[in-house]
Amino acid sequence: MKSRILELGEAITLMLWGAWVATTLFDAFTYARVFKLMSQVASEEVWGVSIFLIGALQLAFLYTKHNKISCILALLGMLAFIVITVFFALSNWASTATPMYFAFSVYSALAFSEALEIKRLSTREI
Repeated sequence: MKSRILELGEAITLMLWGAWVATTLFDAFTYARVFKLMSQVASEEVWGVSIFLIGALQLAFLYTKHNKISCILALLGMLAFIVITVFFALSNWASTATPMYFAFSVYSALAFSEALEIKRLSTREI
């Protein structure tokens, strides 16, 4: 079986980011102005819980035979990081977080590519 280390890293990163944003102790959207646009779309809790769930589901399906679901979840993870990157770039392109989120987007694209390859290999084996 092919390694799924990129998907694992993406799932863990999504879960950590989602938990950090969803936890009301940090109140991230209030203190960081780069979250202003995101807060106009949905609340901090909605963003955090949604992204945490994508990561948790990705982790849950990672080593199952449900490669199509894993592929969809990797795509959702990639799209989540792309959306966050766009919001950061539009809010404050000079933020040091913007290139980091861009890097996460690239990493997530590689994880999605890995999921697609595993799905392709698994359908060929049948």
